[in-house]
Amino acid sequence: MALRVTNGDSSASDFVIFIAYLVQLYEPLNMLASIYRSINTALVDTEKLLKLLNEPVGIKDKPNAPDLIVTNGEIEFGSLIPPVPNRYVTHSFHAFM
Repeated sequence: MALRVTNGDSSASDFVIFIAYLVQLYEPLNMLASIYRSINTALVDTEKLLKLLNEPVGIKDKPNAPDLIVTNGEIEFGSLIPPVPNRYVTHSFHAFM
């Protein structure tokens, strides 16, 4: 199209109309491609989640074990030292709640 304008076969307004037509054509296609990518990503994430849920459980309750009832939710970590071999510990972690 640009060659036709430079040769004088078409006017500059024809070129502008052609570009506007292309923009109107590609905008919906771009939106559809974006929606496709979102759906595809969601499906892949769902597949990964289902694989994770199907992993065997490492710790199992004993048969007929009662439910754990927590009244005051507190966690205490006491004197934790990160296991890094052959390195100096620059600080240590003490109890916190």
